[in-house]
Amino acid sequence: MQIFKIFIFILFYSNIFSQEKYTFPSLIAKRVKGVIKIDGYLNEKEWENAAIDSLNFEITWDKIEKPDVKTKILVLYDNENLYFGIICYEKNIKEIRASKVNPRESFKIFQDDLIWLYIYKDTTSSESYSFAVNPFGIKYFSYIVYIGSSSYQSIFKDIIWDADAKINDSCWTVEISIPFKSIEFEKNVNFFKANISRIRPRDLLHSYIWSPHPVGKILDPVLYAGKIYLEEEIKITRPFEFLPYFVSSKEKEIIYKIGLTTKYYLTYTKIFSLALNPDYSQIESDAQEIDVNTISAIYYPEKRPFFSEGSQIFKTPFEIFYTRTINNPLFAFKFYGELEKFEISYISAYDKNTVWIIPYFQKSFYVESEEKSFSNIFCLKREFLKNFYARIFLTDREIKESFSRVFSFDGTFKFLKYNYFTYQLLYSYLKELENSNIFLEFDGEKLYGKGFYLNYVFSLPKFYLNLLWEGISSDFRADNGFLSYNDYEKRESNIGINYFFKENPLIQSLSPQFRISELRKFLKGRYHFEKDVLLNINLKKLTGLAFRYKIYSHEYQNVDFKNLWDLIFSIYSSPFKNINFFFYIDYGRQINYALLNYGNVLSYSINFNFYIKNLKIDFGYSRYTMFEKDYKNKIYDQKVFNNEISYSFTRFTSFRIINQYNSTTSEYFIYPLFSFEPTPFTLFYFGSNHTIIKNSQKDYKIFLKFQYQIKL
Repeated sequence: MQIFKIFIFILFYSNIFSQEKYTFPSLIAKRVKGVIKIDGYLNEKEWENAAIDSLNFEITWDKIEKPDVKTKILVLYDNENLYFGIICYEKNIKEIRASKVNPRESFKIFQDDLIWLYIYKDTTSSESYSFAVNPFGIKYFSYIVYIGSSSYQSIFKDIIWDADAKINDSCWTVEISIPFKSIEFEKNVNFFKANISRIRPRDLLHSYIWSPHPVGKILDPVLYAGKIYLEEEIKITRPFEFLPYFVSSKEKEIIYKIGLTTKYYLTYTKIFSLALNPDYSQIESDAQEIDVNTISAIYYPEKRPFFSEGSQIFKTPFEIFYTRTINNPLFAFKFYGELEKFEISYISAYDKNTVWIIPYFQKSFYVESEEKSFSNIFCLKREFLKNFYARIFLTDREIKESFSRVFSFDGTFKFLKYNYFTYQLLYSYLKELENSNIFLEFDGEKLYGKGFYLNYVFSLPKFYLNLLWEGISSDFRADNGFLSYNDYEKRESNIGINYFFKENPLIQSLSPQFRISELRKFLKGRYHFEKDVLLNINLKKLTGLAFRYKIYSHEYQNVDFKNLWDLIFSIYSSPFKNINFFFYIDYGRQINYALLNYGNVLSYSINFNFYIKNLKIDFGYSRYTMFEKDYKNKIYDQKVFNNEISYSFTRFTSFRIINQYNSTTSEYFIYPLFSFEPTPFTLFYFGSNHTIIKNSQKDYKIFLKFQYQIKL
């Protein structure tokens, strides 16, 4: 799936276009006073006065052509919202690809016909709000930070917006409504930059766009986006938002919980949030993962809206703020926004159940407790020029007489057109908690740590070079962060080539990559050396292949392991409009960390998705097997099974049941859930969690959750 998403992204913004010059398009959006009902029909009279344009360009690998089908776009706005209407004409409406999923699984629509809308944070920003809608009105949102010339980072966050779509006889139509609050729009700005594209997967993947990039230009999407002007200045309305919730659950006894989150918009770019007794319980469980023969804590993504909003400012090369370390807060306060030319964010939270992710040399541990802690996180970022920013980042967590404090200074800049440099300098000061009952090594000692990150990238459309040097000392700790290990230094070089085939009947692109890396103890001797060869192949019929072969040596606990290797193959394919699958296999010679000897590994996973109208069935199966030698005498054999069956009654209402099984613990999990979720913040859940352990008693939890967003 990741290979396929990257393939789509590169297709959108490939820089190998025709030498022709284009005038970047613009529209003057019309202000409306009437009500626009977001139902996908575009039948309100207000649409008759909308600004109108078309997607006039089709992107191929080496040029821009005229699309073989029409796509019309319409734009309106009022005091609170931007409105987009899109009409997607079709030669054969039965060829449309579309699937129905519940709102929390909208990332599974990437194999569908899609409309993508990109709104850039400001006129020079390398960050964008990205909205996607499929023909069934299933919507997907991501916040994208562009890095270098062809890479990007998608940051999870929830915002309020609405969209719907309808399939007609000769076209499908889309309506999108985006509040100015959601995109942090400055009221005194009379235009913003945007781009609109349409993905049309058939035998080939067709991509149409409103404002294309000229040939020979390194990817910088905002520079080649179109402009949308507003007739009049917008006004802030309803600056207060309240989000009360009620949760009731039953295990051994019935438990009730009530809480409130409030938000105040000083402007659309200056926002205060306060949460009292917030509910951060996860309705969607973290998926079971292979965890045998691992020596590091497992990373799980943040899914809580309070922390994900505005979280992009906290993304640094080293993750010194991992929001899930604020585990069960009694209250939390947050401010994020723009002050003059600075972007600022501050979080303060009182946690009732403190957790740690404690890094050591080559390993890390996850520790839970009943200790209370108080965290304060501060970040200040300044953009000086395009692709040039600096950021100061401070974290502090206090527990009784102990504390963990981290100072970070990082930034990036572009020079000589194709060169990018990113850096981060770190310093930590820790006074450890003195309580060996929580963790044996909590003895109250003081630690002073440091770290650095230096990354140079030279990037052209067909070639790139990446040089990395990073390290953190043995005494570096960031108790509000996530570090898999410390006391290391990493040096890595990566060279890649992108080759595109113009008229090949099978292959669309070929991307070989060569990588050499080594790990050392911090500013000391080497303990790991690795050489990799990777090959990514994009085929027709929405299919991608990836091959990787690596050989490496590794020293662990004073044992020198040599001649280790891995041969990895993966394939993603969506050959039919209602079926897609992913397969991964890893075959090699690895380390058995428990016995400190060699093991032969065969690891594989398969995911299969099948759609029938409103019914979706997902199967996932992973297995990790390690043998002593010659693939005989098993040391480990862990199997993880995931299955989800869901039915969507409407685009807001659905029922799903998740089944998970872990062979190592002999645990079987069942998670049925009925959900009504018109927005990410107004929702109703009714479901249960069941755990069945072999030769043991059953555990269950029944819950009901109601949450409603109020705007004043």
